[in-house]
Amino acid sequence: MPVRILGTVGAHSQAGQRRGFLSLARNGSMVCQDAFAAAVERGRCFAGANQTGVTTSAGLSATTALGLVNPAGSGVVGRVWYAGCVFKVAFAAAGTVWLAAGTDTVATQVTAGVAANTNVRNLKLGGTGTLQGNKVACVFSASLQQTPVAICLLGVCFTDFTTAPTAPTLGRWFNGGIIVMPGATLSIQTSTASGAASCVADFIWEEQPILD
Repeated sequence: MPVRILGTVGAHSQAGQRRGFLSLARNGSMVCQDAFAAAVERGRCFAGANQTGVTTSAGLSATTALGLVNPAGSGVVGRVWYAGCVFKVAFAAAGTVWLAAGTDTVATQVTAGVAANTNVRNLKLGGTGTLQGNKVACVFSASLQQTPVAICLLGVCFTDFTTAPTAPTLGRWFNGGIIVMPGATLSIQTSTASGAASCVADFIWEEQPILD
């Protein structure tokens, strides 16, 4: 059975429309794009990472190697696309690596590692220095407002890296499936302390305005 598809040529806004239309190329073919690539193209995806290795705490802790903080009143939601980490030094004891969630109930960002914004870049590269446009803070070696709760397993680390050619990357693509609302935090946590200055972690997230 033939199917008729209606669309308009070129990119267009769906704002205020009760019925949406597909974007079509000039020859009438359907225009498709990967969801992550489309978010990057719109200029609202960001990446942040440790610039140097840090030592993680033993167990869930308010002190985080790397975290995302969406301050209360930010006006945006953060959609997490990816979270991950590597460890350059073997653990003294085998440990679990988690992604953990907490709260940030005041309208100020966690101060440590935020003001300079030196570890964040808009993935539509070209921003100047710290002017990246993000409202969700990516904090490193920072003290969160509360001890978080583990929600996702990223992997495990062991006491011996000599049997592996490289230390594995412990990361997961969430594809926007975790939403960090204003007043919420995410952080990388370990059940045992990492080797000295060995943890390097990263987040990729998208910011979307909260519409009334």
